[in-house]
Amino acid sequence: MTTTIKRLWPGTRIQRCHFHIRQAANKHLTRRPNLPANKELLAIYKMLTDVSTLEQAAAWTGEFAGWEAKWEAFLKHRTTAQSGAPRPSYVRPGQHWWYTHLRTRRAWKLVAGLIRDDQLFTWLELAEEGLVIAKTTNALEGGPNKAIKDFLRHHRGLPVEHARRGVDWLLYRQTEAASDPWELVTPSAWAKKPERRLVRPDSGRSETTSLYGTSFSIEDGNGIQKGWGGRSR
Repeated sequence: MTTTIKRLWPGTRIQRCHFHIRQAANKHLTRRPNLPANKELLAIYKMLTDVSTLEQAAAWTGEFAGWEAKWEAFLKHRTTAQSGAPRPSYVRPGQHWWYTHLRTRRAWKLVAGLIRDDQLFTWLELAEEGLVIAKTTNALEGGPNKAIKDFLRHHRGLPVEHARRGVDWLLYRQTEAASDPWELVTPSAWAKKPERRLVRPDSGRSETTSLYGTSFSIEDGNGIQKGWGGRSR
């Protein structure tokens, strides 16, 4: 998604959702980490919720930089492959070494990347009087995303292309300056639809229908079966 945003709107600032950042922390570090480095990093993640000013954002960034400096050697720990020793599932065949604390590194690199790309405190840096910039996607999840889910749930069984057009129309109607729907109607919409092809008289379909019928029959053996039918349990 980030790649697409940068390609279509290269000059637009991005604000990453703080809620999903916290979820990623729980995924990588767990809610109750055992390693001291992980405990400290999770605490820094939790402090992000309390940041509400640029001064606090600078202090938070400093806390993270201090954690990086303290655990720099820890983050570089490597495990060397040993013959016959078990290997983690993420290690490729033939790989001779890997980082020992991979989950810690993932949690660390997530924050480091957001700081590097300046996507963590956009909501504070671009704030204006009377304008509130969201730091989470809660409004999006409870708005358009929920509307899409409700639409697809209420219209189960739609062909994929039909469902896609329905979602496109739903989102279009929620845009800021949506046009009158009738302005989008083209003459092709009024064109006469092709007639439905009928079964040819010489296809033999009528004989088959008269022989077998078109309704459900219990004699076919397709009815609801009950009991064990003589089978042993």
